[in-house]
Amino acid sequence: MTRRLYTALRTLFFVSLAEALLVVVLGQTDLLPNGIWADDGHRDAAFVADIVAILLTVTALPLLTRYAGKHLERRPATADDATALRHYYRWSTIRLAVWSQVQAGCLAIYYLTLSTTGLLCALIMLLATFCYCRPNSSAIARYMGDVDEQA
Repeated sequence: MTRRLYTALRTLFFVSLAEALLVVVLGQTDLLPNGIWADDGHRDAAFVADIVAILLTVTALPLLTRYAGKHLERRPATADDATALRHYYRWSTIRLAVWSQVQAGCLAIYYLTLSTTGLLCALIMLLATFCYCRPNSSAIARYMGDVDEQA
């Protein structure tokens, strides 16, 4: 059962990375309009977009590391194995989905404004995704309370 959970989370992890790669490919092939807010006529829109990218990154990162991390440290005391695995899957999915959406949004802001602020925020979220969201079977085993990791 934990092996299926690990496989599902790993698949979601690679889908979130593919989403970021898709935004980069769309931006590099000019399917996502590059720099439409970079000229002087749209300076306010670029400023607002940069502020949105910063606020999204600054709020999502601590919120998800603290709040969702608390849910992923220990399994609920009254839960059986199936309920505990559903709980772990739900919070891992929520955390990964929010981080990948913020990362894709920051990349889109980068291509729309051609400002490095969006790129920096996207790189921060990418690093956080690799540090905090990468699924591993030992974390699932720790959550379930298994000592011998029979996943």
